[in-house]
Amino acid sequence: MIQFYAARRKNMTDGSVKYYPHIANTQPVSRSEIIRAVEKVTSLSASDVKSCLDALEYQIIEHLRQGHSVRLGDLGSFRPTLNAYTYDSADDVNAAGIKRVRVRFTPSGEMVRQLAVQNVGFQRVDAPAAPPADENE
Repeated sequence: MIQFYAARRKNMTDGSVKYYPHIANTQPVSRSEIIRAVEKVTSLSASDVKSCLDALEYQIIEHLRQGHSVRLGDLGSFRPTLNAYTYDSADDVNAAGIKRVRVRFTPSGEMVRQLAVQNVGFQRVDAPAAPPADENE
């Protein structure tokens, strides 16, 4: 079940205030929790699951470092992208202009279908409390 709250946002063009559903922050699921859950539904031990996840992580990173995209069936795919400076001439483009390599995840069609609005439950919760004002400001 996805929890959400009514978030307030000011329209910068006309100054009006609107509200929209926003996902409430929740506690992330840890790697060890995932390992224990997979252990319960398979015949693998926790150490086997951990070894498998470690190897999967290593292989994904190695293939991304080589510039390959990685497709993982019904999960989706990972691909490397570049954040770089622009140049006026194609001849000026070189590796020094690359600021950083990022990774994009694209969910598979099956994951998109499983997360369609009609397949997910929602629960409205109270908006998070605003952080206290800093006395030094």
